Amino acid sequence: KGRYAYDAEDVFAVVQPGLDGIFVTKAEDPQDIEALSRLMAEAEHRRGMAVGTTRMIPAIETAKAAQFVYEIAAHPRVETIVAVSARGADLERNLGFTWTPQGLETLYHRSQAVIACRAAGKPFPIGGMWQEVHDLEGLRRQAVFNKQLGFSGEIVLHPSNVPVINAVYSPSADEMAHYRGLIEAFEAGEKQGKGAVLYKGEHIDIAHVATAKAFLDLWDRPRAAAQ
Repeated sequence: KGRYAYDAEDVFAVVQPGLDGIFVTKAEDPQDIEALSRLMAEAEHRRGMAVGTTRMIPAIETAKAAQFVYEIAAHPRVETIVAVSARGADLERNLGFTWTPQGLETLYHRSQAVIACRAAGKPFPIGGMWQEVHDLEGLRRQAVFNKQLGFSGEIVLHPSNVPVINAVYSPSADEMAHYRGLIEAFEAGEKQGKGAVLYKGEHIDIAHVATAKAFLDLWDRPRAAAQ
């Protein structure tokens, strides 16, 4: 295997038509990602697939990977990345921090991953993972914190965790109404020649409208497709 942890025969067995992508563990730098990408390209060629169609989601779980997080995220095959912050796992051992439920010791790691992912044009960074699988309230608190940091979802270890994550990351009816009302208020002000207005006592301008439209577009499209 050389310096890379990815076995060619494993890749050739897994990559096939119908597979969207693979979850990549232990990638430490862009060279690891590129080496795996070339194995995947060979597998795609053997299967008669278009080269480059199989995607990757690497987990950032070592100190070195954290240092190269942008370069990893920027690889053309990478769909998004997972900033792992589990108790007692590889990242804790690599960085030497003491894990707490509050998660401040991994705040930089997680925020850095969100910034890198979005800067690389991959808009849906993933957080995780909560290991006390039956502590659903602890899971909810972590997910709320990760959402505040800019994550778009979580990886989970147990089926009971899925509804909690879905509830945290799905928009509420109040959020949808807030953003629709914001757009309406701005458009009404625009007709009066105003470039900024007050909405529920808060200053809003075109930047806030762009944020509102992006939010609604993200959630309205899947709902429309399902109807």
